[in-house]
Amino acid sequence: MALAGCSGDDSSGGSDLPFEREVDPSRTYLRTNNDDAGNAQPIDIGSLGIQSGSTLRIIRQGSFTGSSGGTGMTGVFSGSDELAGSDTRERVVDAVDAGEDYETSPTFEGSQPTDIPEDFLIADNEDNQMSVTVTVPDGATHLFVAAIDNLYGDNGQGETPFGVRIESA
Repeated sequence: MALAGCSGDDSSGGSDLPFEREVDPSRTYLRTNNDDAGNAQPIDIGSLGIQSGSTLRIIRQGSFTGSSGGTGMTGVFSGSDELAGSDTRERVVDAVDAGEDYETSPTFEGSQPTDIPEDFLIADNEDNQMSVTVTVPDGATHLFVAAIDNLYGDNGQGETPFGVRIESA
């Protein structure tokens, strides 16, 4: 899976959609505790021509390996690309609420709370839900996505790389 740009179809209002990117499942925007997790890499939705009020379909692709392994993915919009320290519960500095709230599990080590009110479910681990349709909230300039897990440092790419696809809905 490689970074993709404009599909040649301009029905998205001038945006560079669809967009695809591999997502490193060992990185997260959530709090961690005694975990070798890295920081989730933000997607600059503004650079893709996506504006507030746009309706997007966000699709999880592939899977990841690790002690829990899976296919689940969550997302959170933000007004910046900033993440606070990994020991901070609300790491997404300028998080903007969108979609239906999703409650994340406490950390594997120490059962520290990780849940933030602004994130939403993209795909569950049972493959009952593999995408979400969501409206970009006012003030959002970036999107963070992460695997659903409570220990990230042991995660790796699955046979089909874990990733995200964003389309106009």
